[in-house]
Amino acid sequence: IRKLAGPWLPELPSYLTLQQIVQPNMFNGEGWGQNEGLRIPVGIFDYPQMQKQNVLYMDLQAQGHYGIYGAPGTGKTTLLKTVVTSLAQSYTPEEVNCYVIDCGGRSMAALADLPHVGDVVLDFQEEKLRKLCQLLEHQIDVRKDAMFRRTKPSYGMFIQQEAKNQPAIVLVIDNVGAVLQNYPYMEQFLIQLSGEGSTYGIHLVYTARNSNDVRYKICRNVRGAIAF
Repeated sequence: IRKLAGPWLPELPSYLTLQQIVQPNMFNGEGWGQNEGLRIPVGIFDYPQMQKQNVLYMDLQAQGHYGIYGAPGTGKTTLLKTVVTSLAQSYTPEEVNCYVIDCGGRSMAALADLPHVGDVVLDFQEEKLRKLCQLLEHQIDVRKDAMFRRTKPSYGMFIQQEAKNQPAIVLVIDNVGAVLQNYPYMEQFLIQLSGEGSTYGIHLVYTARNSNDVRYKICRNVRGAIAF
């Protein structure tokens, strides 16, 4: 006897690989297709009320920055690795550069060999951390000056018309609360980056236990959020 169909779609799988949600124009082993914006697949969502399941995207160009929140062991770092890997599969190293600060379990170092990753800074490497901040501050200044001189209203238009060799930059931080606690000077840097960065193609994605771990002046600039 065949079982009758239920009123709901099947449950989402408990385990999902990025290859199962690969999209057209992602890296195929030989090269990348053309992908506009900065929109990447990171999972599958279920909307029971609408009987709908589909690919979940993070749209950095639309949202600017993302915070990923959850208790220890809920999958924040796994999602952060997925973000970097999905960026690497969706865009060329000339289109997107990633920099990683790991104040979590140091497992983000596994991403260091990706051609898109400029560096992975671990929690004890303060000199590298300061140099990374200086690099990103310099990039904001350079892009701000270039856009001002060319009078372009947005970074997207600036890239399309004037500076195709300027990659988007994504700063990824695992455990931003520990970064702010261990290195207090990072607060002012992250306030600036979250406030101005996305205007110039520089984006922030971080993990935290909850929004209380993130200073208000940073949190108010971060429109995108995923909670576990």
